[in-house]
Amino acid sequence: MPKLICHSAHGFSYVEVLFAAVLLAVLFTAGMTLYGNLGRAGQDTIDQDLAAELALEMIKEIKVHPYVDPQFPDDGIGRLESPPRKNFDDVDDYDEWTATPPQNPEGEELSRYTGLTRTVTVEHVSPANFEQVLGDDNDQGVKRVTITIKRGEREIARQIYILVDVPDDMIDDTET
Repeated sequence: MPKLICHSAHGFSYVEVLFAAVLLAVLFTAGMTLYGNLGRAGQDTIDQDLAAELALEMIKEIKVHPYVDPQFPDDGIGRLESPPRKNFDDVDDYDEWTATPPQNPEGEELSRYTGLTRTVTVEHVSPANFEQVLGDDNDQGVKRVTITIKRGEREIARQIYILVDVPDDMIDDTET
């Protein structure tokens, strides 16, 4: 009886190699996309933290100033044109103030915030509706301060604060 010789093929066919290459390409692309998204998400988180710091620092600085200009109380909103900010003497002086990168009150750049822009807008708004802008010459005792932080053209954060002019006779200075 003749012997049957069976040759088993070792290796891969071209179809198997092609399928494996396509599968690896898809997995590599998905991995790189995921890695890129994680990097962007990490930068977004850092930017959010930096933006919150910048907005809080700015509103703390603004709130220590008087509601109206001590020298010209009836002039509406008018920005003091003498930077640095350390010369600002009321809330209105911050209107339309912007800096890239953000600066300290003396006008020195804050290197930690390189690439970010901080902008402030001050508007008179209605006491009944903070969304209703009244115009510079119509002060009803309420100002809306908007602090916007951007990286390039992308807005990272926008913080809105409402400041109210409380008459001195309504403030109780007595300690209990």
